[in-house]
Amino acid sequence: MLSKSHKIICVTALLSAVTLVLCIVMSLHSLKGVGLVGCGAGSACDSVLGGRWSMLFGFFPVSALAAGLYAAVLFCLLFLLLSKDEETKGLARVFLVIMAGAIIGSAGWFIFLQIFQCSFANKALLFHFA
Repeated sequence: MLSKSHKIICVTALLSAVTLVLCIVMSLHSLKGVGLVGCGAGSACDSVLGGRWSMLFGFFPVSALAAGLYAAVLFCLLFLLLSKDEETKGLARVFLVIMAGAIIGSAGWFIFLQIFQCSFANKALLFHFA
């Protein structure tokens, strides 16, 4: 039977995997130049996903950066689950704390942008709460 900490790591890994998939989907849609299902042309959702804040340097989707971050989170969580070395686990925990700060900071920034810079988009906000 799994310990409580292993269960928490497994749930966190599952949520990170779901978020990774969402980020990949958003990145692919952004690179192809097509909207997401439910985001009609001219909608608030479309303006957020297609706006100037959605791309880095005008061609690289910020959701691709998020996908890389969530892939790194999954990698560190695997180290926590599978590694027997305490030093490796400690290093994975440090990276997880740093990445958690990046995730929380990024989510806060994009929520701020959606509320104060763009029209309010409920579906886009759901991605941040995932």
